Formats: sequence, C-alpha cells, structure tokens
Amino acid sequence: MKRLDLNRIAVAALAAAALMAFLAAGPVAAQEATETSTIGPVSLDDPGTYPTTETLGTFNFATSPYITLLGATISGDWGISPLSPNTAPGNYYVGNVLVFTCNPGDSCWGSNTETPWSYTFTASDLAALESGDVNFTAYQTGLGQVQADTTTLSLDVYVPEPASMALFATSLLGLGLLMRRARA
Repeated sequence: MKRLDLNRIAVAALAAAALMAFLAAGPVAAQEATETSTIGPVSLDDPGTYPTTETLGTFNFATSPYITLLGATISGDWGISPLSPNTAPGNYYVGNVLVFTCNPGDSCWGSNTETPWSYTFTASDLAALESGDVNFTAYQTGLGQVQADTTTLSLDVYVPEPASMALFATSLLGLGLLMRRARA
C-alpha cells in the first residue's frame, strides 16, 4: 500500500512540474509571424446610381484556435496608373471596419496622382478578421470609377511552436502511462 501511495505522489509531482514548466514558457513557446493577403489591382466601372456597395475582393488567411491575432494593417494605393490615378468617393471597409474615406476634393479623388494610404486596426477591430476570410468593399457615394492598386492586409500573429507542443504532449502521454502502471 505504501509503494502505491509513493507512486501516486511521484506521478502527481511530475505532472505538476511538467504543467508549470509549460505554462512558464509562455510566449517563448510561440513564434511571432506576419501573414499577408493581397488583392488587386481593381478597377470597377461607375455604376451610375449612388450609393452602391461593391466588393473589391476577399482577403484569405489561415485561422486556428491556437493562433493569436496581435494586430493588423492594411495598405495600398488609390489609382492604378497615371492614366487612371483617382478613385470614386465613398467609404471603404474590411469586413465591418471602416478603413478609408474618400471625399470629393481629397487627394484620392482629384489629385491626378496615385495616393498611398494605410490603416492600423485597433484591438476592437481585430474581431472582424477572426473568420479567416474577409471582404474589402466600397460603399460608393458619388461619380467615378473605383480604382485600387494592389492592396495588402498584414496580420501579426503568435503561432505555437510545434516542438514545445510535441514535448508537452509527450510528457502527458508519459504521465498517463505511469498512472496506468501505478494502478496495475
């Protein structure tokens, strides 16, 4: 009976030590990475009636319950060439997040040069990106063609390191076998 109790205590101590080591590793057990998705260039004809909503494209990226989204930025240029340097007035969205507004008189609408732009997502905006597929849409409010050069959505993520996960899984398997042996 004493031998069985000592085995159980040893197994419990090993389990606690393995769990504490894994939890203490925290961010060390993960790698920071940047994932990007690109659409464009896009040129949409003037629809003639306003307001109207048009999908410019869909950003696609991998999701997993093990990946933590830390931040995101979208960037691009309005206008796709010196012959077509402007874009139509309106609001531009990624999912339900307003990322850009172009009004008549703004450089995106009337400068006759391509206009660079970017938007950094806030912590509350990040929920719109969790599905892995998100539309880039234009809510056009006035005359003109939507002209967007290549647009890139960059995600900053933490990804679990496979070696740490494998080590933890192996330790759990070993503890399970020790417990089984102790019961026998």
